[in-house]
Amino acid sequence: MNDVEVSDVLTTGIEYIERANRNRALINDAFYSGDQQKASQLLLEFIEGFNWLEQVTILTDLERSEEQKEILTEFINNLNLSLKNNDWVSVADVVEYEISGVLDIYKQMFKNSLEAREEGKS
Repeated sequence: MNDVEVSDVLTTGIEYIERANRNRALINDAFYSGDQQKASQLLLEFIEGFNWLEQVTILTDLERSEEQKEILTEFINNLNLSLKNNDWVSVADVVEYEISGVLDIYKQMFKNSLEAREEGKS
């Protein structure tokens, strides 16, 4: 990818993160109201987006701090365990309390990379 393509992908990622952060309430509402089918579909869409964010991170060679790695690992482990146990209340809690922090990590990495690219052009 050239610099323009990378910048476009990172900008798209930031836009996705902002939408995903707003939409996480929809996932929780579905879980807490007992609409498992809708909640599962919304969660699946989030997971697909999360995977895309991870692919962007890898393809653009973005680096994470150890603390960021720990937060991401804990989030994935908590979500996997809750899903494995069909514990929908725990899944909803992970969505409510952990997704925002995870999305913030990606948003900050993408913004930092965009800023560095802009500074490099000056």
